[in-house]
Amino acid sequence: MRKRKIALFLVVSLLLSLVAAGCGKKEQAATTGQPAAAAQTVTLGHVGAVCEAPLFVAYEKGFFKEKGINVVLYRIPDDADKKVILATGKVDVTDGVLQTWLKALESGIDMKFTGGTHTGCLSIIALPNSSINSVKDLKGKNVAVSGAIGGGTMNYAYRALIKAGLNPAKDVTWKAYPSAQLITALQKGEVDAAVGGDTLNYTWKDQGQAKIIASMAKDPGFSDEICCLIAFNSNFIAKHPDEAKSITEAINKATLWVKQNPEEAARIMVDKKYILGTVPLNTELVKSYDWDPSLDKAKEALATSAKEFKAAGILGPDADIQNYVGKYFVDLPGLTTE
Repeated sequence: MRKRKIALFLVVSLLLSLVAAGCGKKEQAATTGQPAAAAQTVTLGHVGAVCEAPLFVAYEKGFFKEKGINVVLYRIPDDADKKVILATGKVDVTDGVLQTWLKALESGIDMKFTGGTHTGCLSIIALPNSSINSVKDLKGKNVAVSGAIGGGTMNYAYRALIKAGLNPAKDVTWKAYPSAQLITALQKGEVDAAVGGDTLNYTWKDQGQAKIIASMAKDPGFSDEICCLIAFNSNFIAKHPDEAKSITEAINKATLWVKQNPEEAARIMVDKKYILGTVPLNTELVKSYDWDPSLDKAKEALATSAKEFKAAGILGPDADIQNYVGKYFVDLPGLTTE
């Protein structure tokens, strides 16, 4: 009996020492700054737009795996708000059009930026035979925006109208529609122009159903501005800074890869059914954007947009735009953009 007790004691002691050793390794990994071995699965959200190319490329080309990150893609439903999905932790990271984020930040939405990806993303369309050929022609017109009144597409249009010398609060009547219904609203005569994402707008242009009258990718005052930023749930960054750094670096690498391989990037997205449209159409879109992971340009876009949003009345008069970058942009130590 005594021998059995001794044997049992030795087994328990061995198990306890193994557990302690394992915990010690975990603690060491957390304190040495080494890339985490993916303590949890990272959920990356997307809506299926060409501007999300670096997310899809980083996933398909194995750039996340190279960093030791286990990423699962999550398709955000069309009727869901990407900002809310991110802030509530249903996804850990995504990218998004800066125009859609700023008002949400003012409202206290819980997210932080770590980098940027490209210029472009949004545009304004009219029917091919319409007399509307520029933003200046929108005075006195009905304009549809995708999503909601006060959302990202409307915020972009506000800025575009102000740059054209119009008063967006008085010179235009705004109406909101789901993205896919913009073309129908135009064809029915319910609106004279529509503001939405390039993926659908350029698809309708390619089909001869619409013409582009304004574009963030091409118009002065927008064409050099980073449009989409890498956005994390704030709690995720606080708990997993090493993983956030690795994810950002993988997306940065993919951003440069997209710039160098636009047609292959478009083919990956179309073949994997991440986005709508044809390979030639999406290649055209990819080539029209400047894919640049520059941290300085991403911060500059955040600062410029905040300033113009406040001037346009989109942000409140008390908005502290001088501290927007410091408050919402996280500088991850040692982050590389290549």
